[in-house]
This record gives sequence, C-alpha cells and structure tokens, in this order.
Amino acid sequence: MKIFWYDDNKNNFNYFEEIIKDGSIDQTSLIQNIIDSHIGEEIKVPTGTYLITHLNIPNGTFLRGEFNTIFKSNLNSNIIRILSNVNCIIENIHVLGNNEIIRPSIKGNQVGWYLDGCLSVTLNNCSASGCNDSGIKIKNTGAQSAPQYYKIPILNNFKAYKNYIGIKNDVRGEYSQLNGCIAGENYIGYFTGGGNNMASNCQFNRNQNGARVVGGTTDGINYPNNSHASFTGCQFNHNIEESIRFENVEVGYMLNGCQFFDGDMIFKGKTKGVVINGSEGGTWSINSDSKEQNMIANSFFYTKPSGNWNTTIIHKNNIGSGAIIEDNNSPSFNEKSLIFKSRYDLFKTSNRGINSWKSGGPYIFWGSKDIVVPPNKYVGYILVRLE
Repeated sequence: MKIFWYDDNKNNFNYFEEIIKDGSIDQTSLIQNIIDSHIGEEIKVPTGTYLITHLNIPNGTFLRGEFNTIFKSNLNSNIIRILSNVNCIIENIHVLGNNEIIRPSIKGNQVGWYLDGCLSVTLNNCSASGCNDSGIKIKNTGAQSAPQYYKIPILNNFKAYKNYIGIKNDVRGEYSQLNGCIAGENYIGYFTGGGNNMASNCQFNRNQNGARVVGGTTDGINYPNNSHASFTGCQFNHNIEESIRFENVEVGYMLNGCQFFDGDMIFKGKTKGVVINGSEGGTWSINSDSKEQNMIANSFFYTKPSGNWNTTIIHKNNIGSGAIIEDNNSPSFNEKSLIFKSRYDLFKTSNRGINSWKSGGPYIFWGSKDIVVPPNKYVGYILVRLE
C-alpha cells in the first residue's frame, strides 16, 4: 500500500506504513523487499525501531532515515551489508547491536555496517552502537582497482560508540574518507590497516584506546599496502590506555594539527615515516621501540619521550623537560643566539599552574645531551614545562 504525501516539492511514497516500528517483530523480509523493489528511488525510512537480522544493500540504493531511525539486530554477524561494486547513499540510519557497554573488552563477530569491495558508498549522519566486533568495518576497497581513485567510501559525521572497535579500515580497506566522525566509549575508537585513508576533523575520545594504525603482519594478520594516510585536525583525548599506537607502519603516516591528551603514544615494531606536525598534547608517555625514523615537528608536548628516540628525528619541539632545537649536533649556546629572547620567569604563570614548574631549569636538549639554563635567563623561542 502506498500513501502519497507532498514534502519539499518532491513526491515521496510511504512504503513503511504497514511495517512494525517498535522493535518487537522481525521485519527483515518486508524491508528487504522494499529496498529491492525501489532501486534508484529515494526511500524514506520513518522514525522508529525496526527489528531485523541483516539487510543486503543493492547497487543504486538511496535510503534516508528521519530523526531516530534505528535498525536493531541480534545477529552475531554483519548487519547492514554493502558488498562488491555497490554504489549507494544512506542517511540518518542508526544500527543497534546486541549490547551497549561502555568500552567493552570482549571481542565478538557482530558488525553494524559491513563494507566489502564496495565503490561509491556515502554514509551521511549514520551511526552504530553495541556491536562486539565493529560499528563499521571497511574491507577490500583498494586492491589496485582503478575506480578506487575516484569511487571511494565516504563517511560524513559518522558516530560509533560502545562497540569493541568503533570504526575499522580492515585488510585493504583503502581510499576512504572520514569527515567529522566521532568514536567514543569503544574499546578501540579507530583501527586502520588500510592505506590512503584520510580522517579530518574527527574525535576519537574517551575510548579505552583512541586509535591504532597497523601494517605488515600484526597480531598474525597481514595488512598489505597499509599506512601512507593522514589525520588532520583530529582529537585523541581522554582515552584510558593508549592515545594512539603505530605498529609496523611501513611507509609513513601524516598527522597535522592534532591533539593528544591522556593515554600513551606508542611507536612500535617496524614503524617508520610517521610525521606529527603542528600538534600538541599531554599524553601519559611517548615511547618508541622502533629503530626506524619518525618525526615530531613544530609541536608542543608535556611528556618527555623514551625508548629508541636516538634513531628518531625530533625537530624544533617542546617535549617534556625541554625544547629540542636541532636534530643533529649541539650548536654553541649563549643568550644572543636565541631566536625570540622570551624570559623564563614570565613563563611561570602558564595556565598549567605555578606548581607545575621547578626552579633551576629549563633543559634545552639535543638528543641525549642536556644543557641547563639558570632561572631568569632567556630560554628560547618556545615555552617549556618542567617535570
């Protein structure tokens, strides 16, 4: 039965009038039939909770939910399936899994949105929660396929919360864009093992672990063509254990204008070519067991790095107990050689509080070599915090 209404100068048909919207009875076959029968049309899904097992999204689908449109499923597998060569647009749909738990630590098999081999998929204002594998998982979107340079998965304002992994770019999950996405209260906010992905203006906050960027063989899984991707203007704040971890990243990662507060920052395994630029943070620790070169540049951190930083380029920063002025040999030091000549005693009123400063510093260091600058002397071009 079709009910016609007039809305914003468009003719829309209510295909959901007879669908049960209180989440009490499985409506999978009815909803799947509506989708399959109206490819190429805009299908409006009214507000409500729709109990399903799973849905297969065919090529040419355009689904548009309203406020609080929910697809609920108890299936311990992939719920919304967008598979090979599918182009579609889906808006304002929330997928609700079995159990919404804050930062769940036990992994299962339930995936809210499952994208495998798809093409031009755009998800606008969609979300997922309560899934014990991933809120959204993206796979095989860049296996040397020419269309993937211009037909890519795009997530605009996607929200993932209370999942094991919020957003996951799995094996060959490449060439996707995350714009304004939020992952919070997951065990891992964002996990990526695919290359060429771009995340901008996203928040990965209040997870157990903010983000993990992996490559090579990690935890027994091979992630080919990983890394060489970017975070721009993203937050990694108030995560419980790790702010961000780079593990076996093979060919670099670029982070510009990001914030890291709380949680460890870790460079692990064969990670190389990670560049963090114009960023700031107050992480628990910055640690590297990688023997490859990575860079933190033009950034301000309250934490002194540890581990194999003698093989890591760190250039013109303030990290922990001092500002790293050069990455090679120590230059001669005197007051006249400093760039801006700002006085140390003025810095004691930093908004981090007077109690966070010690007398007798700060330390200007080049690699492992420290030079102590007495109080009330010029200390250079960047503020310092002493531990």
